[in-house]
Parts: sequence; structure tokens; C-alpha cells
Amino acid sequence: MSKKKDCVKIIEDFFKSANTRYGYGFFEFERPWRKHSDLDVVDYAMETSKSQRRKYERYGVIPIAFFLYLKEMGLLIDVHEIPQGSRRTIKDLLELLYNGSYQSDSARDYGLYMREQILEDLCPDMHVMFGIGEKLGKDLHKFRHGLPLKNNTKIKTLWNIAAR
Repeated sequence: MSKKKDCVKIIEDFFKSANTRYGYGFFEFERPWRKHSDLDVVDYAMETSKSQRRKYERYGVIPIAFFLYLKEMGLLIDVHEIPQGSRRTIKDLLELLYNGSYQSDSARDYGLYMREQILEDLCPDMHVMFGIGEKLGKDLHKFRHGLPLKNNTKIKTLWNIAAR
């Protein structure tokens, strides 16, 4: 009984990196910046098998090679942090990127950026929603303090929110 899971672009880019020289998409041109002795995204992507890719496409189980790549990049300190078996899902990856232990501040920034890209891929309208909320908050502040509003601001909406 297979159920099709939503595929995330970063994981797809990881798989496609196996067939390239310098990585693909999100990971493009990572190789020239790394030391030749270090393993990079292309090396780890080449370790994934067809069955691992199918398991990801059908059940959403991310291959262990992706997590080993994250460890190589400094996003994980200990191998024990890697989820096991069917717990290697996008949800677990997002949680790991948010709560994981990082080797450096730059690794943390990279991990949080990766998490943001995954969330944006899963919910493409998320940045629009945050933008609307931010604009509404600014307009509400102006309304409460009697400052002038732009012409397209709905006074009735602000009045209802301010009354709460």
C-alpha cells in the first residue's frame, strides 16, 4: 500500500546532484568551495540507491546519505542525532534543523536557511502570509496612535482588530 508523499525540492536537488559535477539546484557549485579531500554533496548523493529514492518518493523516508552529508557540513555533531528508519521524514528533518546541535554559527545559519527553504517549498504562500500580517500589524499601530494610513487600508478591518 503505497501513498505518494509531497517531495521537497532540496531533497530532489540532492538526488539530482549525483549526476552532476558540481551539484544541482540548492547545492549547485558547492564543490569548488570545498577542499578536495572533503566529501561533498555529489559524493553523498552518489551513495543513494534507486530503492532509497523510491522509498523517499513513496513514503517520504529521506536516505541516510543526506543526513551524513549534513553531518559533514557541520549541521550535526553526533551520528546518534540522525533519526532511524521510518523516522527520517521531512518533519523530523525540520525538527532536527531547528533543534539540532551545530558545530559552528555558520553551520547553524546554513541549517536554518535550509529549513526556511524547505518550509517555503512546502507552503509557498507562507512568505505572503507573513507579509500580510506584518503590514496589518504596522497599520494597526498607526491606527491606534492616530497616524495617517495609506489609501488602500481597510479602516473597518483595523477597527475590528483594535477592538479585541
